[in-house]
Amino acid sequence: MTYYAGTRGLIHNAVALHLRKQQTGDCSAVEAIARARSNLAELQKFQGMVPHISAVAEHVQGIGRYDDVTLLHEVFGHGIQLQSTRELNDALQFHPVSFLSYLSFNATTFDGNALERVHRAETLDLLNGGYRYSIFARAPD
Repeated sequence: MTYYAGTRGLIHNAVALHLRKQQTGDCSAVEAIARARSNLAELQKFQGMVPHISAVAEHVQGIGRYDDVTLLHEVFGHGIQLQSTRELNDALQFHPVSFLSYLSFNATTFDGNALERVHRAETLDLLNGGYRYSIFARAPD
């Protein structure tokens, strides 16, 4: 599964929500993109005035670099739910599937039982969240 996790997910969700709230009425995709880009430019004007929120400013810049299709999907896509590793793990436990690891990390980082693996993932995400490529599967716990 892929999703934004941790602090990055929280920032992404807040920026996307802000951009959606700036839309008015039923507008075309072209108009929505133009408004979103204008609003992103406005957000970036404040970057130097509030230096302690550099992670937010950095993410706003990243969203501003999205191509039009990605911007539509990531910001205006219906049903987009940015979830934490723990939320996904809890939702999938009834299948019974649990979080095993992130592809970008050494698998031994997530040694231990299901609760320990999720706790390590959430700790990493709190310190440095991001777009995660996660493996959820039946685990021999």
